[in-house]
Amino acid sequence: MKTLFHRVSIRKYQNRPVEREHIIEILRAGMQAPSATNQQPWEFYVVEDRAMIKALSESSPYAGCVAGAPVVIVAAYRTDCRVPVYAHIDMSIAMENIWLATDALGLGGVWIGTAPLEERMEAVEKIVGIPHDQRAFAVFPLGYPAEAKDQQNRFDESRIHWIDAKCAPHWITSALTTNAVPLWLLIFKMTASSSMPPLRSRAVWRCFPPSAPFAKGCAMQGDL
Repeated sequence: MKTLFHRVSIRKYQNRPVEREHIIEILRAGMQAPSATNQQPWEFYVVEDRAMIKALSESSPYAGCVAGAPVVIVAAYRTDCRVPVYAHIDMSIAMENIWLATDALGLGGVWIGTAPLEERMEAVEKIVGIPHDQRAFAVFPLGYPAEAKDQQNRFDESRIHWIDAKCAPHWITSALTTNAVPLWLLIFKMTASSSMPPLRSRAVWRCFPPSAPFAKGCAMQGDL
């Protein structure tokens, strides 16, 4: 938890190399990220070549700080992964892991946005030589910090919305408390209205109070 509340964007770096074992540990953390269907779509390119780092610093209007980094991690994803539509989400989770691991090791870095802007993706792919069956996702310069920052307190309790059984949609609570709608029809209605697969719809029943007429039976059906 400490790293979560310490991580900041570091854009200035000491003229000092980053140990390879640290880079491996950072990427190990990235690859521990969960992903849709466990597809693990990531590929990582560790750039230490000064000319390439300079070119990456010109890949977007916000990448100037890349030029001063001793090492840059370029994250990419394979386009032939099982569910490409979720690849950006998977990569984002991996990038957060990478950022937190960087901070935990006493290093600093910053996520330079690349995807989904096509011109930036193509620029990074050309510079690094990323294969055609992969797409550039992010540029992450890192190193020993040459600046110190305090993390902003972003907690805003007004953004938290508590929802209990009293707040559930009327047609759901009515059916659960009166048993007015057959279970199969209620599941079908929830699935149709939310475009969720039936398996996931079943898991919803765990959210309802045990007092509901068939809540216990529904909870037993869920296997997520």
